[in-house]
Amino acid sequence: STGDEGGDMRVVLGSYHKQVTGIEWTPGEPAATLFAFTPHLASVKASACCGKYLATAGTDETIKVYNMEKLIDLGELHFHNGTITSLGFHGTSHMFSAAEDGQICIWRTRDWERLTSLDAQEAVLDMSVHSSGRMLIATYRNRVIRLWDLVKGRCSWKKNLPQRGEHVIWGCTPETEFVVAAGNTVSCYMDGEATFTLEHEAPVLAMVAIEQFSLLICGTADGKLHLWDCTDGGQTAVLRAHETPEHLVCRLLLEKKKKNP
Repeated sequence: STGDEGGDMRVVLGSYHKQVTGIEWTPGEPAATLFAFTPHLASVKASACCGKYLATAGTDETIKVYNMEKLIDLGELHFHNGTITSLGFHGTSHMFSAAEDGQICIWRTRDWERLTSLDAQEAVLDMSVHSSGRMLIATYRNRVIRLWDLVKGRCSWKKNLPQRGEHVIWGCTPETEFVVAAGNTVSCYMDGEATFTLEHEAPVLAMVAIEQFSLLICGTADGKLHLWDCTDGGQTAVLRAHETPEHLVCRLLLEKKKKNP
């Protein structure tokens, strides 16, 4: 989310060179580096933030957790036996981690205890937690997409995709239930079937759905941002965001920070 007027924005970048960098920006002022350090032993492949918490993970099979309000390291979480490919939060009470070991772990943020794991015995490529906290959708290396019932702790639906789903997010309109990116192609699904397909000139590296405007924004390897209408699959705009693709950035996180009164 972007900061309100009078607030500032924090951007966290993770790199293939093990580094995590935090940048703070206030409208009308130059950006300032909050921190830059090397918390991991290998490439940073996943990151997520919610409220005061920031988590990063990667090929060293370790999750690092930080308090962004106090800018302190809260410690490490260990369980996965493989590269951690995706992190996510539901509110500030639970964190989810997925890895190439086939496990999706659910962590309680109060004491950082691992509550349970969802195991499909196949490498997880990406996952997305539903806003209700009752469902989770995940894509796997064997081209399967699974819908997990978080209340019952079991897979309630699965489907073979035509291509390996590298990124998945929940949709933001009644016409789009979830969205899957595979290479240059983004497919929007409803009731388990593809409703329309969005083609790009370069591989899709990241996606975000904006419910307020029924928009899907896709960032591609050629440095462009593609804006799509989620109601009919029409392209709204194409923006040139960067002159060259930035391969070092694993994930861009925006956190709104309110100024002290």
